[in-house]
Amino acid sequence: MTHNRTSPPRNFKLIIFLTVALVLNAVVLGWLGWCSYRSYRDDALVRQRDSRIKDLRCRILHLDEVLTMSARMAVATGDLQWEQRYHKFEPKLDAAIKEAIKLAPQLNTSKTVAKTDAANVKLVKMERQAFDLIRRHQTDKARSVLFSNEYERQKRIYTEGMDELAQGLSTAISRFLAGQQHRAFLHVLTAVLPIPFIVIGWFAVFRATRKWEETLRVNNVRLAKKTEELSEMNRSLDQRVGERTTELSMANKKLEAGIALRIQTGEKLNESLAELERFNHLAIGREERMIELKQEVNEMARKAGTPPPYGLVFLQKPEEDANRPMHPDIVSS
Repeated sequence: MTHNRTSPPRNFKLIIFLTVALVLNAVVLGWLGWCSYRSYRDDALVRQRDSRIKDLRCRILHLDEVLTMSARMAVATGDLQWEQRYHKFEPKLDAAIKEAIKLAPQLNTSKTVAKTDAANVKLVKMERQAFDLIRRHQTDKARSVLFSNEYERQKRIYTEGMDELAQGLSTAISRFLAGQQHRAFLHVLTAVLPIPFIVIGWFAVFRATRKWEETLRVNNVRLAKKTEELSEMNRSLDQRVGERTTELSMANKKLEAGIALRIQTGEKLNESLAELERFNHLAIGREERMIELKQEVNEMARKAGTPPPYGLVFLQKPEEDANRPMHPDIVSS
């Protein structure tokens, strides 16, 4: 009794084990699903960001060359229409650089972009100075500004910054791919580790299910046997009840016949008693009449002076008790 109170039944333990296995399976599948979704989302975001940075790098290089060529063509030709072309593309280059600055911290290349932006500011300043000199018809000074060592140095810094941005982008992509591979390995490892427990759990579930099926089959056989026995008992009971009912019905008929016979006999007996009573009254009346006649004869004999011919007789009336002696009367001599 103590063991039953302190330890759960075996079936209850199997149910607990099954529940744990199912929960573990669900947790692992949910975790793998979430990790797959997160990897897909991060990969899409990184690809979108990297593609945008590549586009920005190419656009910045292209716009920088457009601005440089516009400034130098203005110096070479003295035509200020190139300045208009320059101012048309300058805001686009500035917007592209600012967008690159926003995306740069995600690639750890903010210093490179900042250095590139500083070089661009200096280049723009020198190019605007050249346009001012051209407007003052100082073409030689303007040419010396745009073709100076300082201008070339800033152009080199600018180009190196773009190259470093491309290298940082490539490094970031490689790092991201390595991180994705590492996370994929962890995901696979995490998915593989619970597999033995899940297999053991499902094996235990399979065994428990087979055992429960066997137990259920045995119980069904027992139930069918008990049902058949109960049906047989019901049929036997019905047969006994039918037989007993038939016996009781026959006994009841016999009893009714006996009662009817007794009633009929009682009626006949009553009729016989009534007839006997009538005959008894007739006999007593006839006897009383005979006594009266005898008394009259005796009276007539006494009057004639002759001895009476009849002696003393006894008479019992019908209404008197049967044990009471008859009255004495004159008896014949």
